[in-house]
Amino acid sequence: MIGLRKRLGLSQRDAAAKVGMATSNFAWLEAGRHVPSMGTIVRVAQALRRPLSELVAKPPST
Repeated sequence: MIGLRKRLGLSQRDAAAKVGMATSNFAWLEAGRHVPSMGTIVRVAQALRRPLSELVAKPPST
C-alpha cells in the first residue's frame, strides 16, 4: 500500500485525510501493525481509487 500511495503522490497525512483517519493510525495500517476492519479497507480503496480486490489480494510469492 505504501508504494501505491507514493505512486499517487500522496503523503501519509494526505492519504489519511482522504480515508478519514488519523495519520498515526494510517501509518500503523501501512506498517502492518493494525488489522483493519472491512469498512476501513473499503474507505482506503475508495480514497486511493483502487478496486477493493487490489488491496486484499495475496501478495505475489518471491
